[in-house]
Amino acid sequence: MADELKTVEKMAEDINKSIEGLKESIDEKANLDDLETRFDKINDKLGKLVDKDGKPVLPEQFGKFQEQLDDISTKMKQLGELQDKQEKNVGDQLSDYLKSDDYKTKLKDIPSSRKGFETIIKTADITTSDINSGAIETQTDVGVSAAPWRNTPIWDNVNKGTVGDGRDSISWWEETTRTDSAEMVAEDAKPAAASAKTWTKQSMDIKRIFDYTKASREALEDWEYTRSEILDLLNNGIPRKRETQLLSGTGLTVYLKGITEYAKTFAKPANFELVPGANEGDVLAAAILQCQNGNTSDTNKRGYMPNLILLNPGDKINMRLDSEE
Repeated sequence: MADELKTVEKMAEDINKSIEGLKESIDEKANLDDLETRFDKINDKLGKLVDKDGKPVLPEQFGKFQEQLDDISTKMKQLGELQDKQEKNVGDQLSDYLKSDDYKTKLKDIPSSRKGFETIIKTADITTSDINSGAIETQTDVGVSAAPWRNTPIWDNVNKGTVGDGRDSISWWEETTRTDSAEMVAEDAKPAAASAKTWTKQSMDIKRIFDYTKASREALEDWEYTRSEILDLLNNGIPRKRETQLLSGTGLTVYLKGITEYAKTFAKPANFELVPGANEGDVLAAAILQCQNGNTSDTNKRGYMPNLILLNPGDKINMRLDSEE
């Protein structure tokens, strides 16, 4: 038993050294891919400090390691965002591609009747076939008006992380169970049972969203306008698809897990009194209380205060009308 304890303590010491080294590399703004590889290796080592029942062999050190790794994960995210900002934007990448030898070679191989360009930028076709039956009418005002894109409130309000190129999954440690056995006791006595936590390693596959667009060679003559339209489609179409998936994705195969598919079904909280002639505001208040109550059958895992409320635009107007009556 003494030898096993020494082995575990040696592993904990190695993990601590690895974490300190990783912190120094982050401060030096090392390559994010290398940092993520080292981060994953530390996570794997941390898994060896958990027994077959999911309980940490050295609970106090395990908890400290997990806190440090959570902090490191946040710093890596910030470093990734900084490095991303230093890369070329999509417009510059598109310009570089059109000037490249690779594009010129491909253009020569295409029959003259089909010449155009096709890039890795993927989004919906630019066409006028659905506008005035394809007929271009005389403009009466300067400029072209476009329908607005929807906002992305869900994406704007969720925590995000950064992963390196070539990664197809992410992993993290998640608290599985928590037993709080604290109790009032007499002097020099101890509680009847010990408090404990268990941890489980979780993983999730990375999901991908692609789109593409086509433009004729003639359209490239008005390069600035065509470029702006491509960027408009790319920078707005994909984020809106992502927003839809965050709301209602099924989580199956290639799809994200959406809120409406995985959220707990609404039920009137036991401590919420029925309101005669309840309106949208009353229902919303009950839903907030349900979140605050949490899983009432679990004595340890209670609820939380929601930080975001999604409302149907019609419900929002109805609630405003109710308040003005």
